[in-house]
Amino acid sequence: WDTKLSAPAGLGGSTAPVAEVKLARTPEEREKIELLSNYYAIITSLEYLERAFMGDIATDKYAAACSKLLTQYRVAAEALGPEANLDSFVATYGLQCPLALKRIKSGVDATVEHGGASAEDLGSQSQRILETATSFVTCLDMFAMGAFSVDEMTPRLTEVLTGLNAIASLPPTFEGKVKIKEWLSRLRAMPASANLSEADTRQLQFDVTNAYQALHATLGIKAKGK
Repeated sequence: WDTKLSAPAGLGGSTAPVAEVKLARTPEEREKIELLSNYYAIITSLEYLERAFMGDIATDKYAAACSKLLTQYRVAAEALGPEANLDSFVATYGLQCPLALKRIKSGVDATVEHGGASAEDLGSQSQRILETATSFVTCLDMFAMGAFSVDEMTPRLTEVLTGLNAIASLPPTFEGKVKIKEWLSRLRAMPASANLSEADTRQLQFDVTNAYQALHATLGIKAKGK
């Protein structure tokens, strides 16, 4: 007896054969099917969330839900191992989820990637700058403490990028945004438990320091401490 992982309404449409998943007969097979089902559900949930964000969902609710789903995705992918190859999985099970694929590969929610949070939500310009500078200092302090793992650096860099996107006077091409976004995309593709190499750590520290200095130079304010 076989069963299928079938796409929810609106996410199917692929003409390629959809892989069948055999009914579990052992505890190990049941665990594997559960992991595959969770992985599948996370991807489809992200697709629906991204579609909702193009509608009228509140920005803060979207950001919270997306951040949670991206974290769940990384945990599920790490648990599945090689079978979590995203493009292969989507093709194998006939999913049509371009928005989810883009979000997963980006590694951050759309408000972090593109900005767009309202001034009312973020507070005054000076408060945003202060919070962003604090995020930079916290991130740089992580290097001094020897915290070089993916799960330690990713939230700190996310805070920095969120802060940079919250400062309306900074353009999308601001070098700090570009560099931090590149690092986040890279870290999101790595296992949470992985540690950066010595060369990567030095480069990341260099890029974060330069972004912090560029922020102060661009805004015409005096850097403190770093």
